[in-house]
Amino acid sequence: MGSPPIKHDLLIRFGSEYGAEERAAILDVLDKNAPTSDKACIQFEKEFAAYCGTEFARCVSNGTAALFLSMVGIGLKPGDRVITTPLTWIATAAAPATLGAEVDFVDIDSETYNLDPSLIEEKITPQTKAILPVHMYGQCCDMDPILEIAQKHGLAVVEDACHTVGGEYKGRKAGSMGTTGCFSFHEQKNMSTLGEGGMVVTDDPNVYERIALYRSHCTRVYGESTKYCSIDETQFPMGKRFWWQDF
Repeated sequence: MGSPPIKHDLLIRFGSEYGAEERAAILDVLDKNAPTSDKACIQFEKEFAAYCGTEFARCVSNGTAALFLSMVGIGLKPGDRVITTPLTWIATAAAPATLGAEVDFVDIDSETYNLDPSLIEEKITPQTKAILPVHMYGQCCDMDPILEIAQKHGLAVVEDACHTVGGEYKGRKAGSMGTTGCFSFHEQKNMSTLGEGGMVVTDDPNVYERIALYRSHCTRVYGESTKYCSIDETQFPMGKRFWWQDF
């Protein structure tokens, strides 16, 4: 039926190419017998933060975890509301919903397919806690009006930059403009860590502290100290460290 297809191959090749350099890096970590807290992870965090122009970065298991931990970092609670776009992967909305928050969708701009800033304010309520713009397909959202609205109403901005590692908006890297920035290193993204991976970046030391502790069952490890914290110290539950897929 119909004409033959013009092109049989995908325009964009999904997946990453792994070669000798990647194999050598993996073997180096295994030889050091510290695959989950190796110095390579710490170095990666430092370099990624410097690349984005942020003060802090924390490795996580995937982009979904980055989004979830950002919600923890900003102190999202049941009954709070988060504004985001309907054109995104389900993890964007699932992250706040997992913590009992409500999600309000704002339509996209018909030219950029990103969140339309002109429609945000009509969705803001007294329960609104954050705006969650998604930089889709390597193209940054129009961040100036989004940040202006957030500042006006006292809202956090959590950037979903899972599709846009290296993207820029007026000279600033995607993920570096809001309260936090969330990245995915899934094998189908433009930057991959051999299957899955993610990162959260921020300039806020309090947000970073909550993210870092919650990520690791409220223990100070990973190149810092092995001291356990208390609930009184952090004012939030002891945390979770879970993966939904990889093993």
